Amino acid sequence: MSDRREPRDAPTNTALQELLEAIETMRYGAITVKVQGGVPLNNLEGVGGIAFNPLAYLGGNGAPEKEDTSSKAKTPLWGLPQIGGWYVHLGDVAIDWTTFGIAETLFDRVEVSYCHEIVGPSEARTRYKDNTGVKSLVVKEGKVVPAVSVGGVWKRTTFEVPGGVDDTGIDLCLVATKLTKEGPRPVLLSGGLVCEREPDVGGCVRQCR
Repeated sequence: MSDRREPRDAPTNTALQELLEAIETMRYGAITVKVQGGVPLNNLEGVGGIAFNPLAYLGGNGAPEKEDTSSKAKTPLWGLPQIGGWYVHLGDVAIDWTTFGIAETLFDRVEVSYCHEIVGPSEARTRYKDNTGVKSLVVKEGKVVPAVSVGGVWKRTTFEVPGGVDDTGIDLCLVATKLTKEGPRPVLLSGGLVCEREPDVGGCVRQCR
């Protein structure tokens, strides 16, 4: 007996078209994630910075590697969102402090950010704080000139505040940052003025540093 097999039907044009459309949908529907190291991070209040301090660099952009001075260079409308979180255990006062923040840069000049803080004292109920920030890069970093930014963070806290004390406030900052790469290792220099309202004592206390 001869082994006779029926030939399989070739894929129809309709089936092939549906397959190509599915692949195209997957390609455009995928989420692109960019992972990079370096400054700025999302600081404890969600702003582009490090730990407690803001930096002049904008979140998502990082320190500039090379300045593009060509006339054809286009300013992007927005960059990739930068997401970060912190966990801090303050052992001397028995507090667990957790934050989650996101920052986005618009037009390569303006950073907008949001952060949610969870402050959990061991012997008291958990408190929460929400921060919404805006930071503008007024001077771009050059070979000698540092980057300079001004910004503000609006805060709202669930901390119990004394009567007559607002549970919201606005922090203002002016900061200059310079990353030098001439030495054997990169050195980050940053300094500025921050005028803030901190709910450290149950309310909001105005202080500048």
